[in-house]
Amino acid sequence: MAQDVFISYATLDKRIADTVCATLESNNIKCWMAPRDILPGIDFAESIINAIEECRVFVLILSKNSSISPHVLREINKAASNSIAILSFIIEEVTLSKSMEYYLSTDHWLNAISPPLSKHIHNLALTVEKLIKELDKKDQNEQNLETGLSFKQVEEFSKKVRQETSMELMPKAKKEPATKAQIIVDGSGRGDYPSIMPAVAAASPGQTIIVKAGSYKEKIFIDKALKLHGEGKDKVKISFDSDSVLEVNGQRGLEIQGLSFSPGGGRINKPVCLLKGSLLFKDCRVVGGEKGIHIHSGSPVLQDNLIERNLNGIYIDGLSSPIIENNHCTNNDCGIFFAVQAEGKASANRCTKNTVGIIVSDHAAPELSENFCSDNQDSGISYLKNSSGKAVSNECKKNTHGIAVLDNSKPNLEQNLCTQNREAGIFYNGRAVGTARANDCSRNNTNGIQVTYKSQPLLEGNQCSRNKLVGIAYLDTAAGTASYNHCIRNDLHGILVRAQAQPTLEGNQCNENKEAGIAYFDNARGLARSNVCRGNRVTDITVNGQATPIIG
Repeated sequence: MAQDVFISYATLDKRIADTVCATLESNNIKCWMAPRDILPGIDFAESIINAIEECRVFVLILSKNSSISPHVLREINKAASNSIAILSFIIEEVTLSKSMEYYLSTDHWLNAISPPLSKHIHNLALTVEKLIKELDKKDQNEQNLETGLSFKQVEEFSKKVRQETSMELMPKAKKEPATKAQIIVDGSGRGDYPSIMPAVAAASPGQTIIVKAGSYKEKIFIDKALKLHGEGKDKVKISFDSDSVLEVNGQRGLEIQGLSFSPGGGRINKPVCLLKGSLLFKDCRVVGGEKGIHIHSGSPVLQDNLIERNLNGIYIDGLSSPIIENNHCTNNDCGIFFAVQAEGKASANRCTKNTVGIIVSDHAAPELSENFCSDNQDSGISYLKNSSGKAVSNECKKNTHGIAVLDNSKPNLEQNLCTQNREAGIFYNGRAVGTARANDCSRNNTNGIQVTYKSQPLLEGNQCSRNKLVGIAYLDTAAGTASYNHCIRNDLHGILVRAQAQPTLEGNQCNENKEAGIAYFDNARGLARSNVCRGNRVTDITVNGQATPIIG
C-alpha cells in the first residue's frame, strides 16, 4: 500500500490536520493528505481518489467546517464505497447533515472535544496503530475478503479499543434528551435554589435553569449542555471578587443568555468570562475585566451582548474559531482582539468609543464583515505583527485612522467605507503588504490612503475623493502598486509620491483636484503609465525636486 492513512479535513482545520499527520507519522504510520502529497502536474481529484482507494484507514477530522464541506462528503462517500474503515476524530460538537449521517452513523468515533487536544491526538495514533494491526491480521487469515472492515467488525473493534485505551467513543445519531421541567433559581428563596451553582450541579444535560432577577455573588463553572437563562442582563447580576466570574467548557446545546457578569470589587486581572468549546452566549453584559470575554478554544457563538469598560472587550486566542455577531463593544481599550492563531468571524458588531475598535495581531486571520467601528481614539480596525485575514464591508468612521495595517501584516481589505476619520481612511506602515480593493476612502481629514515606511500594498479600484489633503499618499520608501483608483476632487493632489517612495501607478483617474493630479517630490521614483489626469486646478502631473519617475 502507498500509505496507511488518508486524512480528510476542511481547509479551516488545516492546523489540526497537520498536527494529526505529524503525530501519526512520528509513530511510523504513513499518511496522505492534500495538498501536501499531490504531485505537480497530477490532477487534483484523481490524486485524491487514488489515495483513498489505496489507504487502509480513513481518518476524518470532524468539525463544523468539515460537516458542511461538499469535498469532505465526497471523500467519505468514496471511502465508504470502497469498504475502508472510517475513523471520525471529533474536535467540536457538530450536527451532521443527513447525507453525512448516512455514511457515519454506524462508524467508529473518537471524542476529542475536551482539552487538551494533544492527549486525544496521541490516543488517535494508538487507535490507528491497533486498527492497522487488526487489518493486517485480517489480511493474513482471510485472503479472499476485502481490505476494509465491515460495520459489525468495526463495532467489535470499538469495544476492544475502549477497553485498551479507556477512550470515550461517541455513537452518532444520538438524540437530544426529552425536555424536562425547568429549574428555578431565585435569591429570595421562592425558587428551587437560592443560588446558581447548586442548580448547575443538579441539572441534567438539556435542562433549562431560569435565574430570577437579583444579585448573585458566586463563581459559575459549567461543563455540561444545559440552558442558563436569566430574566435579562439589566435584572440578573452575577459577580465574584477574586477570580473569573464565569468559566465554561462548552458542549453543543449549552446556552447562556440574559445575564450580567462583573467583578465584585472592581476590575480584575483575569477574564470575567472564560469560554472554551462550543456554546451560545447571548444577550449578556460583561464589564470590568482585563478581558471581558476570553475565548480560549473552540467555536462559541456570541450574539447581542454588551461588552463595556474592560481592557479587552472580547479576546480570542488559541485554536479558536468563534462567530461574533451583533455585539456592542464600547469604552474598552480594545473592543475585539484576535490574537495568536485565532480565526473565526466577527460581523455586524458595533465597536464604538474604544481606544481601538478591532485588533488583529500575531498570526490571527479572522474574517471581519459589516462591523461598525466609529469614534474610537485610535483606529477603527488595526492589523499588527504578522496578521492577515479579510475585512469586507466594514464602516470605519470618525476614528484617527479608519483601518491601520502595520508591521508585517497582510490583510485583504475589500469594499470597506473609511470616511470622516481624523487622519487617513486606510493607513499602511512598517512592512505591510496585502490588498485594498474597492474601498471608499473619501472625506477624511488628511489622506484617503496613506502608505508609509517600507509598505508595499496593492491598491486597486478604490474611491479616494474629497479628502482634505491627498487621495493616495506614498511616503518614506514605500512602494507597491496603485491601479484603477479614483482620486478625484481632493484638496491637494490626487496621488502624492515623495521622499524615496517608488510605487507603480497605472490606470488611475486623478481628476479635478485642487493642485496636481499626480505629484512627485523629493527623491521620489517609480513608474506612472496610462493614468488619466484631467481638470486639475494647477497641473495634471508635476515632478519637483530630485524626483525621477518614469512617466509613460
